[in-house]
Amino acid sequence: MNLRRSAAAGLIAVALAVTGCSAAATPEASSSSAGESPAAAEPTPEQLDLTGEWSWHEAPDPEQTLTATITTDRIEIFWPSFEVGEEGDAFSGTMDSALYWAGSFTPPEPGEDTYTFISVGDTEAMQKSLLASSETEKEFSFANGGISFDLTIQGATKTLTLTRD
Repeated sequence: MNLRRSAAAGLIAVALAVTGCSAAATPEASSSSAGESPAAAEPTPEQLDLTGEWSWHEAPDPEQTLTATITTDRIEIFWPSFEVGEEGDAFSGTMDSALYWAGSFTPPEPGEDTYTFISVGDTEAMQKSLLASSETEKEFSFANGGISFDLTIQGATKTLTLTRD
């Protein structure tokens, strides 16, 4: 039972850090194509690549930040690791990062530099995580080098923006 209380205390600390910040997290989009003349031979549009490791770099404590792994068509977001229990407790130590979101998505088409997508949650994977979202779908938006999404904890919602590591 002490482990459960310690894990809950750790989650509450991260939740307070997430919901306690009031600064806007989503940067405004800018247009760089205004005034450019069309090229004689249009280059082949590049595929927007979202794959890789991402983090919430605006976290109050850089050691306690959400991280994400994105593959071609899947996104997984994790809560940070945190200490549980007290020294000498049978259940003391470090709790590994916990899954917050796992879901699939359709990758962007070539030529897109902003992209909004709905990720369909992997409910089977998220049911195994005490700290996972209960949503079945989640909207994500990529713009200006960041992926934004809404995170809701106990009725408080904050838009977080992940940036590539």
